[in-house]
Amino acid sequence: MLQEAMDMVHSTELGNAAIGTIRLNGVAAGTMLLEALFTVNCVAPRELQVERFLPLSPVRLLVDARGKDLASLVPHEKLNSLIEKVKKATALAIIKQVHTEVEAKMALASARAGQQLEQILASAETEMREKLGGELARLEALREVNPSIRQEELDHLRYRIEECAVHIRHANLQLQALRLIVTT
Repeated sequence: MLQEAMDMVHSTELGNAAIGTIRLNGVAAGTMLLEALFTVNCVAPRELQVERFLPLSPVRLLVDARGKDLASLVPHEKLNSLIEKVKKATALAIIKQVHTEVEAKMALASARAGQQLEQILASAETEMREKLGGELARLEALREVNPSIRQEELDHLRYRIEECAVHIRHANLQLQALRLIVTT
């Protein structure tokens, strides 16, 4: 029963969207920010251990009215300390009014996250090739002095490198959470 409850928490969309207000000097009331959190999702056989080359931390974006990403300027912790909760009835009214703007911001956030994903995957593949390539070079050098290292071991490591590369290239982003922030 506990396992099913945990699966439900991880697989349902309940609780992955929020709305809040914030007071910022110099920013017009009604300005909207959209915070989106994505994780890198890579489906690969467990024995490849691809996850050790991919980042565990989520990709965070904070998109303003012009589509600019402010995540590096406003840390998540700082934003959390400034946000005020919104009553459910007020939140529903706000969402009805700004639905199309939120979808546009979401498209911008997804596009920016896609750009970041390309860089993340490129560095993950580079790291994987360096680590496993180093291991392959070590085994090849060891084979020169120790004939008990079989060719099958070297071939398997080469195969593993190529399989990891294929799976890393096919990784994608999965949206984990959204938060709409309206300035007051």
